[in-house]
Amino acid sequence: MSNGLKFRQPQPQKKLSSQKPENKGLFDKQFGPLFDRQKELEEEHAEKKRLQEHKGVTLKGKPKKQKPSEKLKTERRGGQPPPGHGHRGVGGGSEDEFDRVVAMLERIRNTLEKLVFTAPRVLPHELQPSIAQSWHRADEAFKTATATLRDKTQRSEYRPKLEAAGFTGDMLDMKEQSLIYHMARVDKANLTYNNNETLLEKFVRWIKPGFKVMNSVLGSLSTIPGVEVGKEFKEHLESAYEVVETGQVE
Repeated sequence: MSNGLKFRQPQPQKKLSSQKPENKGLFDKQFGPLFDRQKELEEEHAEKKRLQEHKGVTLKGKPKKQKPSEKLKTERRGGQPPPGHGHRGVGGGSEDEFDRVVAMLERIRNTLEKLVFTAPRVLPHELQPSIAQSWHRADEAFKTATATLRDKTQRSEYRPKLEAAGFTGDMLDMKEQSLIYHMARVDKANLTYNNNETLLEKFVRWIKPGFKVMNSVLGSLSTIPGVEVGKEFKEHLESAYEVVETGQVE
């Protein structure tokens, strides 16, 4: 006996694979990037955790990219950090600062030697022979000074003197950059010089700021053995060049 209800056979469910290709593409387009980003975050988190366990340090974000200007400064210093960013030692000094002062003295020595033996001759003929003959004494004095600063057994004695003279930290940065700039100008003037009267006067004017910077550096380092002799020689050489500027040279 029937109650009037008809029994329907259950319809089989459609499989996901039966979705139309355009529906599947729409799903990937809408939600695919979210899953990809989630995967990236999970991988970054796992990598940070691995590095933390390996190094025992906490990493915050991605490493900052080095600016091109900072990279250039680092390369110019032979892989060393920019001036003023070295590892400071006890008392504000550092091994790097001693090496930089040595390099400054060597730069002054090389520039003075070029000025002594500039050709064609610049110095008055009355002074040229004696200045040239005495250069070896000044040269030895500069070498004595740099050898003293290179001697690590004496650095504890000279570190306070460098500090007092302003050859640490930001002051050293300023003096170093100033010297490099002015010595480069002197070297350039020396290369382009000839004995044309106009160019001679220009040459002497160009190197005057360089003499002032050398005087400042050598005066501040006068407590280092040998520096005072080098400074005295520089002053006599400078005076001889000033004679040229006044037009009193034959």
